[in-house]
Amino acid sequence: MLHPTKKTKIIATIGPASENSEIIRELILSGVNLFRFNLKHNDHAWHAKTMQMVRDISKELETSVGIIGDIQGPEVRTGKYPIGKLTLKENEKVAFAKKEIEGMKTITLNPVSVVSKLKPKQLILVDDGKYVFKVVKVKDDHVIAKTIEAGVLKDSKSVSFPNLKLDIPSLTTKDKADIKMCTNNDVDYVALSFVQDKNDIVELKKYLKKLKSNIKVIAKIEKWEAVNNIDPIIKESDAIMVARGDLAVEIPLEKVPSVQKLLVEKCRLNNTPVIIATQMLKSMEKNTVPTRAEITDVANAVFEGSDAVMLSEESAMGNYPVKTVKTMAKILKFNEQSYQYIKGSQINQEDFAISEALTYAAHILFDFYQSTKGGIKGYIVLTETGKTVYGLAKYRSNMPVYAFTQNEKVKHQLNLSWGTIPFNMTFKDSTTATINTIKQTLISERFAKKGDKFIAISGEILGLAGHTDTLRLLTI
Repeated sequence: MLHPTKKTKIIATIGPASENSEIIRELILSGVNLFRFNLKHNDHAWHAKTMQMVRDISKELETSVGIIGDIQGPEVRTGKYPIGKLTLKENEKVAFAKKEIEGMKTITLNPVSVVSKLKPKQLILVDDGKYVFKVVKVKDDHVIAKTIEAGVLKDSKSVSFPNLKLDIPSLTTKDKADIKMCTNNDVDYVALSFVQDKNDIVELKKYLKKLKSNIKVIAKIEKWEAVNNIDPIIKESDAIMVARGDLAVEIPLEKVPSVQKLLVEKCRLNNTPVIIATQMLKSMEKNTVPTRAEITDVANAVFEGSDAVMLSEESAMGNYPVKTVKTMAKILKFNEQSYQYIKGSQINQEDFAISEALTYAAHILFDFYQSTKGGIKGYIVLTETGKTVYGLAKYRSNMPVYAFTQNEKVKHQLNLSWGTIPFNMTFKDSTTATINTIKQTLISERFAKKGDKFIAISGEILGLAGHTDTLRLLTI
């Protein structure tokens, strides 16, 4: 198994720059913990082939790598133009319509039902907010809007409507087909785009249940409605992604950093893994060195306590995908050394569920031994579902969490959890025998040596989910 050099996990998006086996191997060796597949692009055959390549290479390297399928969701996009583009003048009036309006420059929308939702003074942001329009008149089958800035608008660009609830189904026909592909290819997480409230997550989970799938759900927070409904969304989701690209279009730019910080803290306290995404090392698409602002951005994700950071175009389309991952890993590793690890006094013990009492006790025991005895090398957790691991990762300890599970899917999913090194093993008939096997595994994998001490959390009845009840101090 590869020895991780950082606790914050790296997600890399697969694309034309990284779709071959040599690059994937180098990305894993450089620090990638999960790969994201953007299902807006490429066909199912390409995704299935590349996902299998990731599995084969990770097995060859004797390590665990997670796979995320990022579905498109209810995204609104512009249509196509006769010459592939539309030239806009400042303060020019254009039509937003279901079909071309004769005698007017027209921007069609897909889905067309969105047009009927538009009201006077509504802002329309196109192509990640590069072009802004304001509705000035509503007609029977279209609206008239005024351009704010001049420019050349190309086909099929993203469209956002700040503070407007569109009532589009959260799962499209394409999404359902993509989810089926994900279940057939053993994907670990599905990321749902444009979540508005917890009902979107509930609907996706119902569909996964119908498919008899144990894929976990990541809620992408990129709409203002989602920020307003964040507490129930976090409770319903398995992980959260702060998708800053579309979020910065939906809400004022200056609010994004404070929203990011708020979401990370809420997720950590709720034992929910949280991912920071979009433009983290954007300049490295073309350059071998990131900007100073980007370095600070990645470091701040560490200081805030994020579980993972994500690369999008940088690894999918950039000129230097491997160097970008190495740079990100270097920034994470260095700044984790000065990270202010969470102390027990910062956790509201009144909010504890009974199941969390053991992880809190383990955290306090760790603090006690580190301050008085020294020498604790990490935590050992025996888990069926991963919940105990997430509860322990909440504290963002400076020691690793060695998670042992009988479920290979859970092992891959735990790659998203802060500081967690997951293993797949079959538990023995007794806890003692299982712990002894774990000790030998840690020794053989060079994570431990004779005399090392670990704090172990398990259930007296192995293999039974939800019955974690035992805390041990182990010596190798």
